[in-house]
Order: sequence, then C-alpha cells, then structure tokens
Amino acid sequence: MHFRTGASAVNCVPIRGGWGWLGSLGALSSKREFLLSLGNCAAEMYAEQVAFAMHEEQLRRKSKVLVKQKGLVFEPTAMGNLAYVVDPRIGFHSKALGVVMAEIPPGKRSGAHRHLYDEINFIVGGHGKIIVADTEYEFDTLDVLSIPVFQWQQYFNTGTEPLRVLAINTRLAMDNLGLSLTHQGEHADYVG
Repeated sequence: MHFRTGASAVNCVPIRGGWGWLGSLGALSSKREFLLSLGNCAAEMYAEQVAFAMHEEQLRRKSKVLVKQKGLVFEPTAMGNLAYVVDPRIGFHSKALGVVMAEIPPGKRSGAHRHLYDEINFIVGGHGKIIVADTEYEFDTLDVLSIPVFQWQQYFNTGTEPLRVLAINTRLAMDNLGLSLTHQGEHADYVG
C-alpha cells in the first residue's frame, strides 16, 4: 500500500500475508476499508497484528495435544529411524519446542550431525554410548543428555534391545527466528 502524508510518501508493506488474515476472520474484514480510509501504516499494521493474533488463537484451539506411543511412526532418514512427536507439520501449534524420537537397532549407530539449537535427550529405552565433540559418554535407560549447541554428536546402540532416544529441542524457535542450521555428517549404518 502507498499512502501520502504531508509532503512525504509512506509505503506500507504487509508483513504477514497482507489482508488475507482479515478476510479469513469475517467481521474484521469490514474494518479493512475503514483502516484504508485512515491512510496510515500504523492502523493497517496494528489491524494486521490483531488479526494475526486471532488467527493464531484459532490454530492453538485446533492443535493436537496428546501423542500416544502406539501412534509413533518411525521412518528411515539419514539420521536413522525417526518419529516426529511434536512438530507443527504434524498438527501441533508449537512455536519454540519440538520433539523427535530416534530408534536405533542393537549393534547399530545413528547418523552424525550438529545443529545450532539446544537439545535435551532422554533415553527412554536401551543402553549405549554417544560421542559428542570427540568425547564418549555411556548411558542407560532413563539417563538424560544435554547436547551443547553446534557440537557433532552420534549415538551407538551397545545393548541387545532397540535404543530409543527422545530429543526435546529448540529447533522450532530457531526456525521462527530464521537461524536454524543443521549439518549432516556420516549417515546411519542401518538405513538405505
């Protein structure tokens, strides 16, 4: 939008998809014409902010809340078998924290990787070791690991049952800030 105030022109650029937010909210869409008639960016930007908040509230109300263990779907990735547990792409309205679970067969290893987000890993089953920045740590079921930001890490299942690692991370927060970075190193040795 382009508005003229006094001798200077003001260019108002919608930052969240324009008036589409207002149009999807029914009653607020009639306010668009009113705000345009005011001829100022502040009114338009504030209306957009309110509409965005209302839209977010609608999404929060529709968000998934519960994940049942039997509903987890493990699929092969470069990291090994992963199940996304909490992620906006599967119906959760989480903006800061994400959760994935890795499952590593006995005698196998995960892929090696590093990332710019915090990660707390809870061992929900099995026994193994992890190498973080060239240092090896052994762990058992119910142990917790705090992975330092941007340190290479790789899991090894040294037990006789599947190793399950629940990873709680701040990837979503970093994604929302435009700062997410993940490097993939060696791939898991049990997926194609």
